[in-house]
Amino acid sequence: RAAEAVLALRRAVALAPSVAFAAAALAAAEEQAGDIPAALSSYAKAVHLSPQDADLRVQHGILLERHLGTPAALEEAAGQFRAALRIAPDNAGALYNAAVIAEKTARSQEAAWHYARAVSL
Repeated sequence: RAAEAVLALRRAVALAPSVAFAAAALAAAEEQAGDIPAALSSYAKAVHLSPQDADLRVQHGILLERHLGTPAALEEAAGQFRAALRIAPDNAGALYNAAVIAEKTARSQEAAWHYARAVSL
């Protein structure tokens, strides 16, 4: 079913290339289908179309962190979480995931701050 969803959403994106929601839905379907490079590309497009959507940035960052995990990908993910927090300072997902990245990159004080802030919400 994931492959069918990807095909349908690719058609939707082709019909409405400037709609961030369509690109984000395609990214989620591509991730579900296991096509991580395509999902990353679709999330990047969605973020480009809707840069003030904190939740899109969080989803993009999570994908980078979980599926790539390289130092460069972790830094890019951290940038997505920082951008999300500038948009929505109380975004628990951004706070938690920023803490995870900080912990993975040996920034323990930063991780502790983000975890504490996320728990306090």
